Amino acid sequence: MAGGGGCGGDWGGGMEPGKRALSKRMMEASREAHSASDALVNARMAAALADRRKWGLALASFYVIIREVEALVSRHAGDEPALAAVCRMLPAAGRTAAMEEDLAFYLGREWEDALPLRSPGVEEYLAHLRGLDPLLLLPYAYHLHMGFCSGGRILARTARRAMSLPDGCGTKSFEGFGERGPAALKREYKLTVDSLSLEEEQVARILQESVKVFTVSATPSRTEPRPSPPPFLERLAAGENLGLTREPPPKLNNALIRGMAFSAQVGDFWRLLPDTYRWAISLFGAGAILFGATLFGRS
Repeated sequence: MAGGGGCGGDWGGGMEPGKRALSKRMMEASREAHSASDALVNARMAAALADRRKWGLALASFYVIIREVEALVSRHAGDEPALAAVCRMLPAAGRTAAMEEDLAFYLGREWEDALPLRSPGVEEYLAHLRGLDPLLLLPYAYHLHMGFCSGGRILARTARRAMSLPDGCGTKSFEGFGERGPAALKREYKLTVDSLSLEEEQVARILQESVKVFTVSATPSRTEPRPSPPPFLERLAAGENLGLTREPPPKLNNALIRGMAFSAQVGDFWRLLPDTYRWAISLFGAGAILFGATLFGRS
């Protein structure tokens, strides 16, 4: 875990009766943008599975974001009670150290030279994180950590099979979520977030930022005055159904995708197919060519 600051501070009591869980509201607020972003990221990551170096470069794009989020959470935990609670989750949920082990495996001892720090998309994302009110780092930490917890086991198994990885190598990013495992960690993380003592204005801003985790947005300066939330945000914070599905879809923040320093080729997906599928597709293709040649030969 990077950063200074420590994880002290009082993080408040339990969730008030009658209030909807913040974790559920964040999930609902970001569902559309999250699903669209996942589709793009998954397609690019699938192509990377055909080659160890490409996979390492893909991980590097996520690493620079994860490292920054975890460092900022640790740095501001003493000043922002909500982050103090998230900071205490880092020993189990934090991914920085585990990802560094994987990057060394895939990219070698000079892995830091391969980080896409100068990629415009990644630079934009990092600048956005650094300019946030510390409270608004909460949805970034929550969504990123929950993503690793949720899909980690499947990704690790797929990576081991696709790249014939040695036992215990190359999958640390998706393993080691505490002694009780990822399912227990997810439950504890949700309970931690749902137990935060927050004003409705703070909740409204967190819900807005939950969408921005996956979308392009301009970053307001932390020194700018922040107006009171308009009625729309107050209604959103209260959990009203405002018909948001009729709004235009958000512009995706594919900074992580643009930061992946490789291009996906058709051959990458071909190499991922099991031998049986390749044989069947080749046989079908050969048959189609033969049938076409015969048909045109008769005409």
